[in-house]
Amino acid sequence: MNKKKKKCGDNDFNYLYNIITTNQDWHFLLYSPRKIFKANDTANLIKFFRKASEPNSRSYQLLCNSMKEVLSVIVGLLIDKNLGENAELKQENSVIPNLKNNLLVLNAKIAELKHKNTEALKANEKYNEKCDVKIKKLEQNNAELKAKIKELKKNNTKENAELKNRLMKVE
Repeated sequence: MNKKKKKCGDNDFNYLYNIITTNQDWHFLLYSPRKIFKANDTANLIKFFRKASEPNSRSYQLLCNSMKEVLSVIVGLLIDKNLGENAELKQENSVIPNLKNNLLVLNAKIAELKHKNTEALKANEKYNEKCDVKIKKLEQNNAELKAKIKELKKNNTKENAELKNRLMKVE
């Protein structure tokens, strides 16, 4: 059941059909929210005589014609009802292609973001490799400088000892 709110311009297919019959008279009524309509001013009559049981009689032909007339009205009412339901279903189904298009667009965006993400990860990996190489070079330079400092300290202590010896000799 469609639970959407009705708008002013919407087609209102919420008709109620009623068939009122007596033994011979058939009346077709249409109830709408604003008015009650009758299919025609005269009742559709189905006259049944005993002679109508004979297939070749005129009464039989009249019975068949009046039955066709009544059934055509009933079929027309059913077709109208079916068309109203089909229009509603078509309107609901028109939403499905839009949702499919939205899904395709979102899937394309997801694929694009995944591609950008893998590119960013590769670029980050290359940058990290470059940084690792620089760090190794800096560590090597640091180790070399520490070795030079140790050597200079040793040389400095030797020179200081020599200077002290000279100073003592001079004094």
